[in-house]
Amino acid sequence: MKKLERVVFHEKLGTIHEKVNRVWRLTKYLTKALQCDDETTKHALRAATICKFDLSSQMVNEFPELQGIMGEKYARNFNEHEEVAKAVYEHYLPKYANDTLPTSMIGALIGLADKIDTIVGCISVGIMPTGSRDPYGLRRQTIAILKTLLDMRLNLPLESLIDASFDIYVDNGIIENVSDDLKHDIFTFFKGRAIYLLGEDDIEQDIIDAVLYEEIDSFAYEVDKTKLLAKRRHDENYKSTQEALTRILNMAKSIGQAYCHIDSTLFKTSSERQLYEQYLTITEQIQEASDAKDAEKMLRAIERLATPIHTFFEYNMVMDSDETIKNNRLALVHHVAEAIFKFADLTRIQWK
Repeated sequence: MKKLERVVFHEKLGTIHEKVNRVWRLTKYLTKALQCDDETTKHALRAATICKFDLSSQMVNEFPELQGIMGEKYARNFNEHEEVAKAVYEHYLPKYANDTLPTSMIGALIGLADKIDTIVGCISVGIMPTGSRDPYGLRRQTIAILKTLLDMRLNLPLESLIDASFDIYVDNGIIENVSDDLKHDIFTFFKGRAIYLLGEDDIEQDIIDAVLYEEIDSFAYEVDKTKLLAKRRHDENYKSTQEALTRILNMAKSIGQAYCHIDSTLFKTSSERQLYEQYLTITEQIQEASDAKDAEKMLRAIERLATPIHTFFEYNMVMDSDETIKNNRLALVHHVAEAIFKFADLTRIQWK
């Protein structure tokens, strides 16, 4: 392993030895974030420690395409656990477009840590793919991360993984300052690849825009959302529901500011109270569905707002002449809309 201290990964990002240390820390972060059991954590951290040790061998030096393959063989030869040896090979997957993905959790974890370290590091020091130039394969590695998160159904907010990588680079003194522009560049880079993958899965652009209008969060969760909305778009019986949901979202957008406080004692009609009570009922359901990354449960909860929204608009003048009543109704509109926005910005969809 000492030999890796003499192998340069990138002049601004340090040696392979330093990269392995970062990968180890990211792997530890992942095992905690995903609440892995003790055995999985133990094997994952061991695999992270030795994942690049074959790069110092004469065989890989002579035939670079054997990296990982020889690592797995060497690991078995030194009596490493089977899962550890397998992960040393699998963390490189996929090596090219349409290549197989890691089949083991440990291989997936090391692969995610290794690839996110490369992407965050390279873009942070100014290496951004342009046109046909992508010397570090950042596009391929970004797609690999997204595919792995989806294939393994790992409910991990992508943004938190990127932030964890930033923290390690800052701790190591390689990056001095993580600017908002730098974060935006990396998030935008990932979003571009996410949009590409969803398009490859025949998800239409407006639905992609509706779901990915802010952060990616858990990619598998976002994919579930797009597929649910694609079905709803072509459901003739869904017209009334989508009209109610998009109407209140459009009004919330037009407000231009947040009316935060709802005073239930100011309600003048039963329809106001009905919408408010339904909002309170589904708020807990939405949070539970969000925590579980259950897109279907979350959408069903939101759809229960449709009928009280219709009734609210039928029997209430939101822009009431009484400023206090008006502001209270605007606050109600704002809060109900925020609950819907947690799923998607449905106003971006071209409904049939």
